[in-house]
Amino acid sequence: MEDAWKDKYLTEFGDLFSIYAIVSEAGIELGREIQEAYGQEPKDWEEAYERMAERSKVRNEEEARQASSHRFESSKEQLSRFQQTEDMSILNEVSQDMIQLLEFYPTNAACYYILAFVLFVMNRLEGALSIIEIGEVIEPENEELRGLEQEINRILDGYEGDEDAVALIQDDQLSPPLQHALSDIFSAFDKDHDGAMCPDELRQFIKVTNGSDAPDAFLSQMGQRFGANQKGWLTREGFLNFYLEQTLDDPSETRQDLTVHGYDGNTLRNLGAKADDLSDQIKNIHVDN
Repeated sequence: MEDAWKDKYLTEFGDLFSIYAIVSEAGIELGREIQEAYGQEPKDWEEAYERMAERSKVRNEEEARQASSHRFESSKEQLSRFQQTEDMSILNEVSQDMIQLLEFYPTNAACYYILAFVLFVMNRLEGALSIIEIGEVIEPENEELRGLEQEINRILDGYEGDEDAVALIQDDQLSPPLQHALSDIFSAFDKDHDGAMCPDELRQFIKVTNGSDAPDAFLSQMGQRFGANQKGWLTREGFLNFYLEQTLDDPSETRQDLTVHGYDGNTLRNLGAKADDLSDQIKNIHVDN
C-alpha cells in the first residue's frame, strides 16, 4: 500500500527528492528549508501526499502564475549575470527558485531545463542529463531539453573521442596522456626552460595555435587567472589549468589545438609533422630577463 501512495505522490507532485539529490551532489546549496523538505524520502507517503494536496488547494492560481513568471524572468537575468561574474551564489538562488516552482508546477519543463542548464555550466554533465531525463518524461518533445541534451552528449563524446580515441578527461581532470602531450607542447615554447612562458613565448604559442595576435593585457590575464610565477608569467601548471577549463567546455577545441601542434587529435600521438616548423618559430621568440 505504501508503494501505491509513493507512486501517487510522485505522479502528481513530481520527484523532487531525486532532483534534490542530483542538484545538491553537484555542489549547489539549496538551503535548510528545501533540505528538510526533500533531503530524504518520507517514511509515510500517504501523509506526505495529503500534506502536498492540502497546500495545492489553498494556493491562489493567478498569484502563483504571476509569481512563477516573475521567477523565470529573474532566473534568466541571474544566469546572464553569472556568465559575467561567475558568482556561485547566483546558481544557488536560481536552483532554489526552480525547485520551489516545481513544488506547485511539477510538469513545467522550463524548470527542469534551467536546473539542467545550471549543472551544465558547472560541467556536471551527467547530473544535467539526469535532470533532462526527468523533464523529458513529462514533456518528451521539448526542444530546449532536447537541444541541451544533444550539446551535452556532443561534449561527452568529445571527452572520449571516436571509438579508437584516447580520453581527454579522467575523473574531472586532464587524462595522463593529455597532460603528457600538453606538457611537451609547453616545453617546446618555454625556450629558456624556466617553467613559465614569458609574454613573447605565450604570444607565439597563441599565434601558432589560432593565428591571432594576443594583446599584452590578455597575456597578463591568462597568468593571473590560471597560474603565474612571481613575474606574472604563465606557469606549466597554469597552462594545464587553462586546458582543463577549455577541455571541459569544448573538448573538440583541445583536440584541434593538439592537431595544430603536430599531434593526432584522437590518439594524442606526436606525429612530428610540424616539429621543424615549430622549432624555427620558437627560435624567433625574445625572452625577457
